[in-house]
Amino acid sequence: MKSLLIYFSTFVLVFLLACNDDTEPIDNGNKNNLSYSWQVNASITNNNDFTYGPFIIRTTSNNDSINIHDEGKFWNFQGSVALNSENMTFESASSINTRSSVGAKFRVFNGQILGSDSIAFNIQFENDETPYGITYNIKGRR
Repeated sequence: MKSLLIYFSTFVLVFLLACNDDTEPIDNGNKNNLSYSWQVNASITNNNDFTYGPFIIRTTSNNDSINIHDEGKFWNFQGSVALNSENMTFESASSINTRSSVGAKFRVFNGQILGSDSIAFNIQFENDETPYGITYNIKGRR
């Protein structure tokens, strides 16, 4: 009976830990909090043959910027992008990739948070084969 209780307790503990949802916002006191994990896919404009994903990106925010980080799963990029918190759009003509050893930059445009559970944006990288030559479409959900 004692071993049954130990197995049951272990099962409940593992179950509760497995159900931990890390997509809940981090409460930093910001009413426009966009601190989420997003499951996204990447595609290339005008190339229906290329799709990469799914992979996770993470965002954090304050009132005037959103920080985007792909955790090294796509391009290994991270940086701040200007945020319009009134209409939940974001863009940047030039953001420094803080994950780059050479300080490469990236551009984000057409960025938007749709409702409370979808994200979409276009991104170009300075350190692509042709600098800023390919537009990647990133779309996904919390």
